[in-house]
Amino acid sequence: MIVVIGNNKIEVREMKTFFQKLKGFMFHLNPIEYGIRLNRCNSIHTYFMYHRIDIIMTDKYNRIIKIYKNFPSERIILPKKDVYYVYELPVTEDINILKEGEILQIEKPNHFTD
Repeated sequence: MIVVIGNNKIEVREMKTFFQKLKGFMFHLNPIEYGIRLNRCNSIHTYFMYHRIDIIMTDKYNRIIKIYKNFPSERIILPKKDVYYVYELPVTEDINILKEGEILQIEKPNHFTD
């Protein structure tokens, strides 16, 4: 899937299993160039992460509930009411155009070839 924030289109990989969600971006040494979506998740931590991230928490309809910009490592976000998805994304200035209450724009990638 693709998350669209302003002019940025960010590839997002879905983390569905317990172990995928547990690992997330922990121990990820290279710069973060894609995002992840944690399903059925309303809290996270950034322990053992080497890079700051932008975090968007939404309900199951992708309505934005909370935005954390340039979030540092070694922190915890406690459970938030009505959050269903957590998007962990590379840091971008375009995050500033998003507002709580808006619907996060999601595109499905086009896998058709000519």
